[in-house]
Amino acid sequence: MKKTMDLTQKMDFGNHLEWTFSFFTKNFLFIFKTMSYFFIPGIVLFLIGGFFIYNYFVEWWQNFMALSMSGSTAIDDQSLTMFWEMATMYVLFIAVFSLYGLFMLAASGASIKAIGVIIEGTGETELDIVKFTLKKFLNLFITSLIVGFMLAFGFVCCYIPGLILMIYVIFYVQVIMLEDKGYFTAIGRSFSLVKKNFWMIVLLLLVIYFMYSFIVGMVTVPLIAVPYIKMINVLIQNEGVSDPALLTDIFKD
Repeated sequence: MKKTMDLTQKMDFGNHLEWTFSFFTKNFLFIFKTMSYFFIPGIVLFLIGGFFIYNYFVEWWQNFMALSMSGSTAIDDQSLTMFWEMATMYVLFIAVFSLYGLFMLAASGASIKAIGVIIEGTGETELDIVKFTLKKFLNLFITSLIVGFMLAFGFVCCYIPGLILMIYVIFYVQVIMLEDKGYFTAIGRSFSLVKKNFWMIVLLLLVIYFMYSFIVGMVTVPLIAVPYIKMINVLIQNEGVSDPALLTDIFKD
């Protein structure tokens, strides 16, 4: 394999994978350090917010179970209080998830700019890239909203057109960060790039998706399964008789 990438030559699927792994193996540290300025705060925010919402939900669920077991059907002050607590919980969840998404958008933009800096050899530092990303963030945010509305419309009309549209707009962040375009111009440019290599891009996305799903599944499935295994064991010990408090106990632990 050549030591440098010849961007003037069209590569087949195998070469794409080979160069991708080679490139990220060699330059992973620089790319990770650059995106970590946004990625790490986003993760910390998500974990702290998630922990707070989790505890909030446990307390709410315990009160809900107590109210349900009381047999009361009347709408009283306690019922209204629980309704507003549930609404507050949803608002907090949306707020935390939205802020996390903004941090991840910035991290994505920074990582793409870092890749461009490496390929072009401009010599910019991590802080230079972070500053550039912050300058482009409003552009990224507004264009992402436009893309989000487009995808929502596509998925509402029919699932397949939504998936196809999602593939065609996949390069809008790259266009913003590397070609200094934005909004509908960036989206149009993404369409143009995908149109020339549609099936190659689909194949690469499928490979990335299955690799990502496998890695995430290996980590998350055991974590999700543990509480349910405990619940099944308790049901077996109780000879199939379930207690409404059982679900609360799972969350409590």
